[in-house]
Amino acid sequence: MSIDDISFFMLAHKQKSAVDYSLQSVRKYYKDNKIIVFENGSNLLEQTCRTHNAIYIHNPYNFHKPKKQGEYASFNTIDDYDFFVEQYKTSCLMCNTKWLLYLEPDVVIINKINNFPM
Repeated sequence: MSIDDISFFMLAHKQKSAVDYSLQSVRKYYKDNKIIVFENGSNLLEQTCRTHNAIYIHNPYNFHKPKKQGEYASFNTIDDYDFFVEQYKTSCLMCNTKWLLYLEPDVVIINKINNFPM
């Protein structure tokens, strides 16, 4: 499989240093592959995305945030989940690759991916 068969997308909110580090780790092994970053609810990551040649899409609404249930982010309504699905769908439509890998700011790539499910 060619490395051109892989694209990446990330949902992010703030965490500029973590996003930078994650994107840097992707670019170490995938220099020209498409990366799409959705920044939800904050507006800090556009330059970081430019630095790593990632497509930046800003959404003012942060659907994935804690609301009284505890400290961890979660979908709070079916509309929140629908918003997530639309972002995933947008990523799929923007990428013409066999594989679309979901990233989060705390996910790093430590080697080129060589094994894929059949």
